[in-house]
Amino acid sequence: MAEEKEEQKEKEEQKEKKEQKEQTKQEAKVQEEVKEEAKEAEPIVVEEVKEIEKVPVPEVVPEEVVAVKPPSSLEKWIPATSIGKKVFSGEINDIDTVLNLGMPIREPEIIDKLVPELKNEVVLIGGRSGKGGGVQRIPVKITAKMHRSGRRLSTSAFVVVGNEDGLVGIGKGHAIEARDAIAKAIQRAKLNLVRVKRGCGSWECRCETDHSVAFKTTGKSGSVRVELLPAPKGIGLVADDESKKILRLAGIKDVWVRTFGNTSARINLISAIYDALKKLYVYERQAGGTGRKKIVEEVEEEVESEEEEENDEEESVKDEEINEGNEGVDEKSEEKAEEK
Repeated sequence: MAEEKEEQKEKEEQKEKKEQKEQTKQEAKVQEEVKEEAKEAEPIVVEEVKEIEKVPVPEVVPEEVVAVKPPSSLEKWIPATSIGKKVFSGEINDIDTVLNLGMPIREPEIIDKLVPELKNEVVLIGGRSGKGGGVQRIPVKITAKMHRSGRRLSTSAFVVVGNEDGLVGIGKGHAIEARDAIAKAIQRAKLNLVRVKRGCGSWECRCETDHSVAFKTTGKSGSVRVELLPAPKGIGLVADDESKKILRLAGIKDVWVRTFGNTSARINLISAIYDALKKLYVYERQAGGTGRKKIVEEVEEEVESEEEEENDEEESVKDEEINEGNEGVDEKSEEKAEEK
């Protein structure tokens, strides 16, 4: 009997505990519902949003790409010749006056200053074996010389310069590197600059414009002989690719070219054409048109006139000094006469 009573008590205690847990759960639910209702009943307060002060932001400017220009030869130029000094000082502003003097140009900076628009082209004088056989042309010619230490290579280049308006020159340069050889050739070509006489010497055209040569001319260099024949407009340059370079830079647009000899020697071929272009002024030089003889005579006349003026000034100064001396002697004689 006692055991049954204890079991009933335990069951009752368990029931009470369950009931208490359920009550606590219900109370918690009721409290949560009350809180939610209270939140819904509260007025919604809208907070004022302050405007953000505008802070000046520096604009991002893209960096300018500055082109680095190499220093020109004129910046470090110190003239050493008489013509160079006149050009540097601004006394001579035209290339024609320099060429008409007939004096050699010793400084390439003279051409750089008077003809800044000068162009240049490299003549393909070198060669090497191609892929399928034959010879592939290259701008420089490579030569080797044997020494005790071995082979020593050197390169040579041949360049044509001109302004495509009646000025042209050729030059050759040697150096160890190809870049230096081409630079030397350009400098020497500027020293050999000549004026080319152009015209319309073709009886088929007669347009009287400077598009061809004025008359037939010939030139020679080594075994190569060249004839330049005037052509009418529209014919173009009837020549090989290397000969076209010097004719194009000289400002000639239409011409027939006839060649004789070993024309595969490019240096002799271009030199012969250059010789033919120089001879276009031969008749004017003989007649004394714009040649050196006439200019020299004019210069001599100017020098003589200047010397005569200087002599006249010296004589006038001497006469004045003599007159002053005579006046002083006359005054002294008068003073002595008065004392007596």
